[in-house]
Amino acid sequence: MSTMVAMKMARCGARLSAVETRAVVTVDDPREEWRLCGLRMEITAQMLEPTTDRVFLEAVAEARRDCPIVSVLNIDVTCAAKLIPLEAPIAT
Repeated sequence: MSTMVAMKMARCGARLSAVETRAVVTVDDPREEWRLCGLRMEITAQMLEPTTDRVFLEAVAEARRDCPIVSVLNIDVTCAAKLIPLEAPIAT
């Protein structure tokens, strides 16, 4: 997802310093048959130049919609996204 977000931001002319995606998977165990039932992606990005949250959130939404991996999972996928200052550590 980080690559998809970076590509969408580049198309807008925005320059990213870093993008990190953390995936939180929800699994269900009916009758001991493990299956994925949800995925929450937490996306954090740093910009080299100021940009609006709106541009970033639109890029995240487009990346989620166009991501080939998300499309084949056939589960509920949600995204939480935030921009952080360039001088702040990106690690979560």
